[in-house]
Amino acid sequence: MTVLVDPESLRKFGSRLGEIVSDVREGEVRSVCGGAGEYGHDELFGAVDEFCSAVLTGTEVLKGNVEYIGTALAESAKNYEDSDEAASSELAGIMDALQARVPGGQ
Repeated sequence: MTVLVDPESLRKFGSRLGEIVSDVREGEVRSVCGGAGEYGHDELFGAVDEFCSAVLTGTEVLKGNVEYIGTALAESAKNYEDSDEAASSELAGIMDALQARVPGGQ
């Protein structure tokens, strides 16, 4: 099976994932959620605070996954390029060997 891959696209995608997730900052999430006095009701604030905590926890998990995915994509791109280079080199060697065996050499 032949799969055409653009290694640079893999690297760019991995990098963009990291940029997107790194844009989520704890201070920004907390500022959106506000403080206890803004809601006028302790239970409502408790629910909002719990939601904000869950967003931050989810973001940390996502950051870890994105780091893993970005690294895996970069390694895949490198492996693809290395494999492609090795195959091209091997094919060039075969072509050279065949041309050397053909009378007239071309």
